[in-house]
Amino acid sequence: MEPITTQVTGPLIVQIATVVTPVILIVGLAFACNQWLSGRNARMADIVLTLLAQWESEPLRRGRRALALHSGEDVLKRLQTADLTHLGPQALEQSEMDLGDELSFFDLVSVANFFDGLGILLQQGYLKVEVAYRLFHAAEEHYYSLYKLAVEHQQYEDFCEGFRSLHRYFAEEKNKQSSGRKKKRPI
Repeated sequence: MEPITTQVTGPLIVQIATVVTPVILIVGLAFACNQWLSGRNARMADIVLTLLAQWESEPLRRGRRALALHSGEDVLKRLQTADLTHLGPQALEQSEMDLGDELSFFDLVSVANFFDGLGILLQQGYLKVEVAYRLFHAAEEHYYSLYKLAVEHQQYEDFCEGFRSLHRYFAEEKNKQSSGRKKKRPI
């Protein structure tokens, strides 16, 4: 008996390569997408942990405690009282003295700055709206009500754009979630 030998011809190799190459490319693309999403999710988790640590930091706790004693009108009045047109060390020190009592200028703006930064993270796509909403929507709603007169005041239209955007994002997310719940309810 003679051994059977198969001779591989050029067209057969081309046919095999034509089938195998797209499969390898698709598997490679799927792997690359998975790696990219894993990296993105890891960065988002790091941002969330940083935001939570910042929210619980002593300066923001002090700001939240101080704001708990004031109304929205009071916040706007105190912002207007602080002359920050030439913001430098002396203007900041003077504004600290002008505000007096337990509410320093830093305390007054620290919480607004936090939400402004959160809004910018959402605008730039570094954080998903759904994630930020689950973590901060109740706090944002409360503090926006305190800052609303100042944040929406024409004098401060160049400031706190991130905070205003965050408020819009959260309002949209609230509507989306409430309409989603209605659809999921059995009839």
